[in-house]
Amino acid sequence: MTTIPIRSAQAVYFFNAGQFEKSIELAQMGRKANPYLFFSEAIIAQAYLALQENDSALKYSKLAYMNLPYNIVHVDTY
Repeated sequence: MTTIPIRSAQAVYFFNAGQFEKSIELAQMGRKANPYLFFSEAIIAQAYLALQENDSALKYSKLAYMNLPYNIVHVDTY
């Protein structure tokens, strides 16, 4: 059992397939399903980094890091 939203899990698959825009879209949906996990924000940040949209990547990576600073994915992305 997990609290990761299904849309956010799907976003990871699209990210790994190189479909970054679709990954962002799905992760945004996942944010609404569980706004306390900050898993979706980390995916969004990584997708924006891959698209070289650094301002947006910083926004979402900072959001994830500031809310869960001891999560290694958040630390690494920020």
